[in-house]
Amino acid sequence: MKQYSAFILHVTFFLGLSAFLPLKAADCSMYQRPVTVRVNIHPGTVRYNNSLSNSQFPSKPYASTMGLTVAQLTINMQAKSFVREDSTGACIGLDELTVNVGFPKIDVYIDKKYRPGTCQYNVIKEHENYHVRVQQEGLTFFGGKIEEAFQIAANKIKPRSLSSPGQAQSILNQMVAQVKKDVDPLIKFVEKRLREENEVIDTDEAYRETSKKCKKW
Repeated sequence: MKQYSAFILHVTFFLGLSAFLPLKAADCSMYQRPVTVRVNIHPGTVRYNNSLSNSQFPSKPYASTMGLTVAQLTINMQAKSFVREDSTGACIGLDELTVNVGFPKIDVYIDKKYRPGTCQYNVIKEHENYHVRVQQEGLTFFGGKIEEAFQIAANKIKPRSLSSPGQAQSILNQMVAQVKKDVDPLIKFVEKRLREENEVIDTDEAYRETSKKCKKW
């Protein structure tokens, strides 16, 4: 089992300011409002590959590895801002946050030495499918906590004074970076739990028991 993680960020800001005029510092507390947060959990599509020998696998945890599951937990954030301008100056705040969390794909590799329908192929596939279930069911299990964490983190972000139109993108980037920072500990905890669950059947004893299921390897 090999697991990667990635964080992808897209931010969009909407500027409704008076033609790039110098702006005054503003009291932005009056513009604090709930952020619309949407969190989508994606368990991922499983792809089986029986065309490679184990020496061609993208990773080989053990020399005798005959199957491998590779999953990349990806978090994609898309943010939108709002801008308000009045006699006291201009403010920018986080308006919407859409988060996609999950596995775009889960790749399962089975050594081409073992063809579909054989005992060895079926045993390897059964083992790798356990890893797939850990990833998918684990992510679904933690989905509610992940959504809650993003809701809390996004709604802690306060509108900030905007002294020039050119600051808008930078400030929005900083706001979303703070959301990521607040949620990161939970994401690391989830990854740790998934890793521990996967390790349950990736032991020498488990491999010995698995090898007994077929006569020849």
